[in-house]
Amino acid sequence: MLLGWLSGIVSGHQMPLQSLLFWQRRHRRDIEVAVERFAPDTVYFDGVRTGAYLPGLSRQYPGLRLVCDFDDLMSRRMAYLVQNKQPVSLGYMAKYFPGWVERQYASGHPILTADLGHA
Repeated sequence: MLLGWLSGIVSGHQMPLQSLLFWQRRHRRDIEVAVERFAPDTVYFDGVRTGAYLPGLSRQYPGLRLVCDFDDLMSRRMAYLVQNKQPVSLGYMAKYFPGWVERQYASGHPILTADLGHA
């Protein structure tokens, strides 16, 4: 995750944190293998966090239709909790963050408000 974040800064194409947490080169390769094996007309991606796979795949497979469902209930939920000063639990995502980040979120004062729709 850290390498992806740093390469985004250097390239000027930084991925949103919520997408970066889910993006893995191994998953990208798995998608490529499936496309090669099944030769689909369309590939469906479920959730805004999977959108990071689309630019590279659209270059690699220009004739392939890529559909991404951008329904983003996780971000809406987080925004609601923050706006209403409710504690935020990172749940299963906590393993991706240092302990101090989880404590900061749990306190109701998130540090990454840009990802929550507050610029």
